[in-house]
Amino acid sequence: MKFSILALTTLLAAVSAGKVIQLDFVRTTSSSPIRQKKITLPKGLKVDLAIPVENDLVLYSAKVQVGSPEQEFVVQVDTGSSDLWLYDSSDLCIGGGCKQYGLFNTNASSTFKDILPGKFGISYGDGSYAKGDWAEDTVTIQGVKIPKQQFGLAKNTTATPAILGIGLTGLEAAEKEYNNVPKSLYLNGDIGSYTYSLYLDDLEATQGSILFGGIDKSHFSGPLKTVPLISSYAFWVTLSRLDIKSETRNKTVNALDVPGQVLLDSGTTLTYLPTISYETILQDWGIDIDPDYGAIVPEYKLQKLQDEYLEYNLQGAKIKVSAAQLFAPAYTGDDLNTVAIYPNGQKAYGFLVAPNGNSTEGLILGDSFLRSAYVVYDLPNLQISLAQADYSGGAPQIEPIDPGLNAVPGATPVRDWGAVYSNVPISTSVNYTPTTYTLSPRPYNGSSTD
Repeated sequence: MKFSILALTTLLAAVSAGKVIQLDFVRTTSSSPIRQKKITLPKGLKVDLAIPVENDLVLYSAKVQVGSPEQEFVVQVDTGSSDLWLYDSSDLCIGGGCKQYGLFNTNASSTFKDILPGKFGISYGDGSYAKGDWAEDTVTIQGVKIPKQQFGLAKNTTATPAILGIGLTGLEAAEKEYNNVPKSLYLNGDIGSYTYSLYLDDLEATQGSILFGGIDKSHFSGPLKTVPLISSYAFWVTLSRLDIKSETRNKTVNALDVPGQVLLDSGTTLTYLPTISYETILQDWGIDIDPDYGAIVPEYKLQKLQDEYLEYNLQGAKIKVSAAQLFAPAYTGDDLNTVAIYPNGQKAYGFLVAPNGNSTEGLILGDSFLRSAYVVYDLPNLQISLAQADYSGGAPQIEPIDPGLNAVPGATPVRDWGAVYSNVPISTSVNYTPTTYTLSPRPYNGSSTD
């Protein structure tokens, strides 16, 4: 069985302060299947690229209300898609699992309207799908009401959970572009700008947050650096370079030195890099391979990696991701109380980075990257501002973002603004054969050896 990674389930608690709406996440543990996600690339490149694997074991779910009177639903918050869709009470829900997220009784809502029967459809690379109608109704986010909000109403699905997509409107599944939830919040005057910032906190934290229309300076350190999107459809940016470094040793090992096209996606657990970059990291950090659990390290080796980190350079915006943020206990199947064990009794930790072939196209910076970054999404100007996430806490320092160009407080454009992604060939292999182990799925007994 594949290892089950610590999952994040988030409870939406929206606090409206002026023109800023804050959504706080609460972390719990759960398990979920692995599926592929269909990703749209910028025009002129491949369209509808199926990324090999999207690991849904880390997800951010929110409680929203829809209808009059309100009915409550749990949806996954996803920056990698753009539509809100829910399960209809008549949903066939092939394979089960829909009821726990809430089923919408359209007959019980006086404000419901079915606007495009049979026209809603979203499919994923593994063949899962959601099909039904486009509808509109009042959507409520912790007291903030959005009247006549368009959403998908699924009547035939194999995909779970339901989704609150907050990406660019160009990635919507509808034939005709419409105002999705973030854009409606802005146009209705609920937030002061068509922007939001994302803070996921560290691997062990219990909370994170999204701020619609603002930033929280207590959640990042250093300057915010602004980079251009290379797509008007989704949050694709340019990864200029990736290095392996150490806090205590004078060391730089280059893992990627040609431009890569990367998607910032909170709906993906892992980070997907070119195979050569992935194998370079395996080699430098001494990561093992198990035929069922994938890339793993024993507990003692993880402790030795505490000073190691990856430095992502996005056109001059540099984000440091500590090795401590890149490993999670390797659980067996759906049993989150049983962990994989090395023959010497050491607890096994799974690597939250995966290979994605020998190309710099279609890479993903998922949750295992985004936890280390504070990211501001400026949707109308097709820009992203990034800074190093600060886990130290402290009193909130929330500032609204005004509408207009370059309005994110304190953010400055990167110097390499014009050095955007281009398809440059990279080597296809490295001279490295990792050690292979066969692990035992017995409970960890606390023993440790070197």
